[in-house]
Amino acid sequence: MFLKQVERALKDRRLLLMFDEAMCLRDAVRAGKLESDIFSLSEPPASTLPAANFVFCVGGRPREIDPEFAQAFRAALYKEISFLGREAAVKLIIRPVERWFGYSQSAIDEIYRITQDTPTSSS
Repeated sequence: MFLKQVERALKDRRLLLMFDEAMCLRDAVRAGKLESDIFSLSEPPASTLPAANFVFCVGGRPREIDPEFAQAFRAALYKEISFLGREAAVKLIIRPVERWFGYSQSAIDEIYRITQDTPTSSS
């Protein structure tokens, strides 16, 4: 029912759903906190929500995904990504919002410091 409401609200637009650390979904299914059909959303042509695209970020290579959950990603396109260098990261911080506001150099430095490491880092 919720997805049908989303589809009506989209009209002729598309929706991008991004899941960082997607294996947390697997862990939630195993713990009984999510139904296993959560992964059916990613199946082509995503018949439950045709106007949606999905990005699942996993910490590892596709062949490292558990076989029981690999089926959910069988039609996925894979792109390996890594960390940005400082120059590219600063552009990513500044450019999307430069028409509306700017950052001080100390704010840019702090954003970069906080985000340059892995999500499991203690920094």
